[in-house]
Order: sequence, then C-alpha cells, then structure tokens
Amino acid sequence: MITCPKDKNFLKPSTKDKFPEHRGNYPLSRNTPVNILNYLAYGVYDYRDRFTHAFFDERQRFDICLRFTNETKVDEVIKAFVVMCYVGGLGAKSRNGFGKIKIIKAVENKENNEIDITQSLPKWKNLLKTNNSKSNYTSLSDSVKLFSAKEVSSRSYDNALKIIGDAYIHARKNMGDGHTYNTRRYIAAPIVQDSNSFLERHSKSYFLFLDEENGGYRGYILFVPYKYVSGIGNENLKKGKSIPTDVLEKFDAATQKFNEKLQEKLNLERL
Repeated sequence: MITCPKDKNFLKPSTKDKFPEHRGNYPLSRNTPVNILNYLAYGVYDYRDRFTHAFFDERQRFDICLRFTNETKVDEVIKAFVVMCYVGGLGAKSRNGFGKIKIIKAVENKENNEIDITQSLPKWKNLLKTNNSKSNYTSLSDSVKLFSAKEVSSRSYDNALKIIGDAYIHARKNMGDGHTYNTRRYIAAPIVQDSNSFLERHSKSYFLFLDEENGGYRGYILFVPYKYVSGIGNENLKKGKSIPTDVLEKFDAATQKFNEKLQEKLNLERL
C-alpha cells in the first residue's frame, strides 16, 4: 500500500519541462545526435519537449506499507523490495533510470511498537546474484552481470544517467548488423523498421539505474537474462510468424555481444 501526501501537486501533470541537454556521440537518425535523456524517456516524453504522463515530482516523499499474512515470507519480500527500490523503481521507464526510490527510513511495527530497521536492511549488491538458474521470466539468477560507470558523477543525477545512457546507445548502435536487425531484435522489441521480427514486443533484459556515492551518483546497468520466449503463446507472435528453432542460441549470442560492447564503456563488476 502506498500512502501519498494530501498535496494536490503530489502528481505533476503533463508539462513542458525540458530535459537538460546531453547529446551523445551516436546519432540514431539523420546523423543528428539525440539528447540521451529524451531517448531514455521515449514514450512518456515527446518531440515537443514535454512529458505526456503525470509523474512524481523529484524528491517527493511518501510512505509504502507492507502488510504480511504469512510471516515466513517477510525476509524474501523485503529483499525483493530493496532490489526494486535500487535497481528498478516506479513508473513506465523504471528500466531506463527513472522512478528510482530511496529508502529514507524503514520501520517494523510489532505489537504496536515501532522499531527502526533502516540500518539492518540488506545491501542491494549482495542480493543480485543467486544460485538459481535462469527461469522463463526476468528474475535474478547466477547469470546476472553488473556494469558500472568508471567514475562517479558529482555534477547531477541527469549527468550520471547520461553516462550509462551513452554506453547503452553505444552497444545498441554497434551490434554489427546495420539495418537488418538480425541481432538487435533479441535485445528488445519492437523495432519499428524490423519487418522480420517474430515477436510483437518484449522488454529488454537490461536495467539502467543510479546510486548515490561520495556526494555524487554512479550509474549501473544490470543484465538479467532468462530463457528467452520460453512458454509464450501465439498471441505474442506477429501474424504469420513462428519462433526460430535456434532462438535461444541467437539470444545468448546477441546479449553476449551487447555485453562486450557495454564493457567497452563501463566496468564489469564481480558479484
């Protein structure tokens, strides 16, 4: 349960607030480098420099209440919640570095006694790698990889996001298949120009996010692989298309290449 302040401005309406200018080195169309923040917010931020959806204002505070009917699941849920706050977040672009939640204070209520457990919460990095094998859906496993920016950005949140956005675009533009999209379609779909894609859509296995460090922000990209398209139904396929027999091999090859390109710009951390 999320408890919001009784402030009518808690959710800001669509607005013409313009993103700071952060042009990258990798033009996506017409040889014109795009503003990387615009690229990462595509779908909720349009070409007229405005947000098309209501959003939480920056640094807005609110309460999230977790209620349990099964106490055996408490630790598991808290760990998942911590990962969501730091690696994901709330909102439509939480995989692209937006919607991050910072836990300011965590309180456990037992028999009407409030206990501050903020300092005892697990560290997010310690929760990323597990002994689990890859599943049919996006979940943490022994195959996750964490890439980090080579330096802390002391300037601003958006500058730190620009650094990892730049690395993501670098990998995307250097998959080596030009306008055939034979490899890139395994990173995310749809690609509008890709008429040969067999999936209507699928979300990327990469999560972009930031964390505070030494008075600034360090950017991260987390790769969370899974058994690509396992268990999907025909409703997820484009009309007249079928799943290639070597789809898992192609997915693994594509993400391996993408990861190699990320590592040209970022550090690969040991988990």
